[in-house]
Amino acid sequence: MKNIGKEINQSEAFLKKEDFQKNILRKLNAERDKVKKGGGDKAIEKHHSKGKLTARERINKLVDDPKTFYELNTFCAYGMY
Repeated sequence: MKNIGKEINQSEAFLKKEDFQKNILRKLNAERDKVKKGGGDKAIEKHHSKGKLTARERINKLVDDPKTFYELNTFCAYGMY
């Protein structure tokens, strides 16, 4: 396959769009981290006080390497509760 061979555009418009995309990605990652808390610290503590594990904790015990597990539909019910 032939390379396009163009240098990355460093114009002001490009840099502005790049900054915009990075900001969106930061927000998305922050929201994903909230979702992964599964109801927050209070809900997690409630599970632990009953001797239970959260769903993500159970998955981490089942898979060989939790770093290789890719969660699909992280935002499936986002904003519903």
